[in-house]
Amino acid sequence: MAIEWSARARTDLRELRTYIAQDSPHYARRFVEKIFKAVESLTNIPRSGARFQKPTVRIFES
Repeated sequence: MAIEWSARARTDLRELRTYIAQDSPHYARRFVEKIFKAVESLTNIPRSGARFQKPTVRIFES
């Protein structure tokens, strides 16, 4: 299974990282790493996480 990031998702993640980095570059980096780790887990366990409004969208809570 391949993960496909939309342009909007990439932009949103970049903007979130920039916003968090204003207070803490360290936590901004950790936040992005956590997102990538959760998304990468979908390649091994595609149905992990809670379903959202569409069956192809998953939610991960920390």
